[in-house]
Amino acid sequence: MKYFESEGSTYSTDNLRESYFEGLLKGIVAFRIGITKPEGKQKLSQNRSKESQKRVISELEKAGNDDAKQIAELMKKNLSSKE
Repeated sequence: MKYFESEGSTYSTDNLRESYFEGLLKGIVAFRIGITKPEGKQKLSQNRSKESQKRVISELEKAGNDDAKQIAELMKKNLSSKE
């Protein structure tokens, strides 16, 4: 659990009945998926209102890193193409 819970989390498996915990473990199944065709999707908050998109753009511009600024520019272009 230490890899999935944040530091200070009160979640613990220590108090579970062993039979219950063993039952949970049986539900874990490994599998592989073959990738036949990678596809990308551009999600730029276009399902949100224009006001919400503008707030996101503003916050991204304030972030101060190049990735955030590039995303803000893409969002601006997307927003202006709908006006």
